Amino acid sequence: MIGLLRHLLSPAYLYAQNTSPARDWSPGFFAWLLVMLGLTALAWWQMRRQVIAARVASAAHVASAAGRAGALTVAPQARPSLAARTAFVVGCAGIALLVLRQLVAGVWSARVWSLSALALTALGVACPMVARLRFAAEPGALARSLLRSLLRPLGRAAACQLTPDDPPLPLRWQVGLAALHVAGLAILGIYGAPSAWQLGARQAGAWPVVAALLCLLAVVWARRRAGRGWLPLPLEILTPLIPAYLVALVGGPIMGALGIKPGEYRVFHHPDPWSIWFDGSAVTTAGVIVMALSSLATIWRGGRRGALIGRLGMALLLLGAGWSLATAAAHRSYGVTASDPYCYAQMAIDLVERGTVQHEFPLAAIAQQEGLPTWPTVHIGYHPPSEGATTATVWPIGWSLLLAPFYALGGEVGVLWGAPLFALLAGLLTYWLVGALWPEGLAGEARLAGGLAALIVWTSHETILRTLVPMADSAAQAFVALTLLCLALARWKDRLLWSAAAGLALAAAYWVRHPLLPMVLAVLPLFALAPWPTRRKVYHLAAFGGVALVAAIPDLVYHAQAFGSPLTAESPEWFLMSWRNIWPEFQAILGSDILRRNEFGYLLPFILYGFWQSWRDAKDKGLPAMLTVGFLGTLLFALCYEALRLRDLIPLFPWLAVWAVYGVVGIWRRVRAWSAERVGARALALFMVVLALSARTADTLALPRLPSLWSFGYVTQASRGEYDRLAEALPPDAVVLTSLSSGSIELYTDRAAVRPASWTDDEWQRFVSAAHRQGHSLYLLADGEEMAQFMPRLAGVIELQPVGTYAVPTFGLGGNEIGQEAVLYALVVGD
Repeated sequence: MIGLLRHLLSPAYLYAQNTSPARDWSPGFFAWLLVMLGLTALAWWQMRRQVIAARVASAAHVASAAGRAGALTVAPQARPSLAARTAFVVGCAGIALLVLRQLVAGVWSARVWSLSALALTALGVACPMVARLRFAAEPGALARSLLRSLLRPLGRAAACQLTPDDPPLPLRWQVGLAALHVAGLAILGIYGAPSAWQLGARQAGAWPVVAALLCLLAVVWARRRAGRGWLPLPLEILTPLIPAYLVALVGGPIMGALGIKPGEYRVFHHPDPWSIWFDGSAVTTAGVIVMALSSLATIWRGGRRGALIGRLGMALLLLGAGWSLATAAAHRSYGVTASDPYCYAQMAIDLVERGTVQHEFPLAAIAQQEGLPTWPTVHIGYHPPSEGATTATVWPIGWSLLLAPFYALGGEVGVLWGAPLFALLAGLLTYWLVGALWPEGLAGEARLAGGLAALIVWTSHETILRTLVPMADSAAQAFVALTLLCLALARWKDRLLWSAAAGLALAAAYWVRHPLLPMVLAVLPLFALAPWPTRRKVYHLAAFGGVALVAAIPDLVYHAQAFGSPLTAESPEWFLMSWRNIWPEFQAILGSDILRRNEFGYLLPFILYGFWQSWRDAKDKGLPAMLTVGFLGTLLFALCYEALRLRDLIPLFPWLAVWAVYGVVGIWRRVRAWSAERVGARALALFMVVLALSARTADTLALPRLPSLWSFGYVTQASRGEYDRLAEALPPDAVVLTSLSSGSIELYTDRAAVRPASWTDDEWQRFVSAAHRQGHSLYLLADGEEMAQFMPRLAGVIELQPVGTYAVPTFGLGGNEIGQEAVLYALVVGD
């Protein structure tokens, strides 16, 4: 039995994936299928039984009321319990997952999905059975005493319902709780997993202990002010930590005895329902957060100083903003290299120093004189010049125009702070967007939802990585949020100025990233559904479209000057655009990127529920229509791109954050509407919401404490100094043969660079000879795999003399950093 349990719980079994559709209809598969069918049928039977019982009770009540009042009374609608409905839905999903596992490959073929559905269905079926149990009715029965004197206060503590005026627990329960929490905190100290706030495994239990003591003292102080005295201690406030004790106990000695390491579950990057219960960091963080909320609510009720919910939203906003800046200060790049980050920075530098975003490549003139392709003489990201030596990049210039003032004011450091500051702005705009979308009269709730939405935007792992270097993603995200905010204000306030501001914001988003132009579709349902006269709607559309068009004209002029036509885009990758790519790219982005644990995987249920909630609760359907149409238009256009990556979808994250907070607040509204007696259900709902948010962000919140992060185009502080050493080793007339480092070599050493691997043997030999004749000293920097493949082509033609090694970034063929030192060689060219 132990061997079977070890096998079922092992990561190798749970997360094994089909590399191709298996179609293995084995006896084991049919056994699992029969179990799922049986549990699902039992859940359906429970639903029917509950409906019939409710109808019988309602009919009896109606008949009795009608007999007394002499009138006919309508019976309330009979509905099955939430547990039974959940069990039935999850059971049906589990059956589908079992069948689909035989037909699909990759992430969604892992056994953990169907096994988790089995466990959830069994739990849902068991809950109504347990609920039907009745405690003993005799006076003084232990069960009734337990329910009355202990379980209800513990449930109220976990549901944030305690007040300073609550009576203390009986002495025997205080002693028992004290022993439980001492033992639990000791278990956390021994077996607890390191969390976002810890330095390492040895401090695993330190921060929960400190948090528990602070919360306990705070509630004691509140009770003292309410006249309850210093003793006894309100130990029930520590109730939310009990799940963390259980996780540490099960994940430590119990799983250790089975020879299973729960930490290996985290190798699976998707948010399966199983591994979260072995994630000590997430569960402990969630427990501490609920405990802190319960303590704060208790203190606040004692002071009677108004609503707490709005202040929590402001606290989330301030903490998230501080964390975002701290992460940028700890990990922002010390330079730029590779393609995108370098090109954006170089355009801003050229704009300030030369008055143009185009760059001059003197080596292109040599290639043109020799009749060679000019592509290797420019840095990756620039168009090869057809004539002359000046050319433009393949990216829009909007982001570089925004970076230019940063460079003018702060030099290179200012450029490197541009992306983090626009990411901060994107979160703030998302906060204001939620406030503009929220119903009137719920200011406190809007502030809480806005603070949570901003935190979701800031703690996206992909967004953080792209702000370490000067990428355009954060600016695009900020202008998307600004456009939606201005449209929402135009709708609520009926002012043409806000429509014009929305058009300006859309034009700015277009300047930064052209694929955001389909967001213009959002304006159509917003104004079409507005309760305005037709003429007023036309005025709003004219203000929006007119300002957007006028603001976009300078970019079209730039296109005409740089590329020969205002309708010619910077990117040459239009051949990668096709509507046939939508479904494959959608599957790829869901299977490997956007549903990761640290992105939107754990938030997906809230997003889906929030999307539905936004439509159901909206009195004005124009706002949810604006969000829906704008999102779908932008997403579908992005999915047409064959080389789509998650960072291309970063501008869509404000939409997802808004729907996520709609879902979270909608769930909590339903929970608050439940009977006050259902404290256990309230506590469970609150803990599950906080747990999902913690599981998504617990590791991300640890980023400022990590020794290093890496993003494409990143330069460490040590590597930045190595470029200075490289400049000292190169003579002023040097030409460096390299690969992806060509841009950073020119920027930091002021030496020309060329990428010879793209030439044929005859072409690069002719270039080397021509450069040598013009008096250039020739060097080769082996900065990765591309140059490692090129260097054997020099054998027998040119001699290489080693000059030194330099710890500058080195790249694989896919652009990833390989962590090797670059070797500089001098080329000995014969006359």
